[in-house]
Amino acid sequence: MSRAAGRVNSRAESNRGYAARTRALNRHNVRTDAAAARGARKAAARGASAVALGRAYVLFLVFISLATVLMCVSFLRMKQTLTAQSDRNTVLASQLSALRAENDALYADIEGSVDLSQVREEAVTRYGMKYATEDQLVWYTAHDTGFVRQYRDVPEG
Repeated sequence: MSRAAGRVNSRAESNRGYAARTRALNRHNVRTDAAAARGARKAAARGASAVALGRAYVLFLVFISLATVLMCVSFLRMKQTLTAQSDRNTVLASQLSALRAENDALYADIEGSVDLSQVREEAVTRYGMKYATEDQLVWYTAHDTGFVRQYRDVPEG
């Protein structure tokens, strides 16, 4: 009987141990559930602020993206304008070069068409002009090196 009593005691102890473990697990589960509920509430609060922060951040990114796109479009327009002006300057420079060449050619024709000896001969024979003598020459020294415009008579001596 002692064996049976030992067994019963052992089974009873085993049942009591099982009950104690079950109660401990239940208490742990209750704590875990409460902690989980607290964690869920905190996560929800964080999620709400994260959503608010997320919206602000998304709006900021949209604004920055739009600003970047607008700056790129503005840059491309300015570059297009600059390219058009550069092309126009090239055309105008070539026109200026052509006009200068034409002007130089006309000036050379005019210079070639005037015979200075014939002009001198006409002045002497037709108009009675003579070369100036030394006593008719008046030398004038300008104080500045620019052009001289005569607004009054040149001073003597």
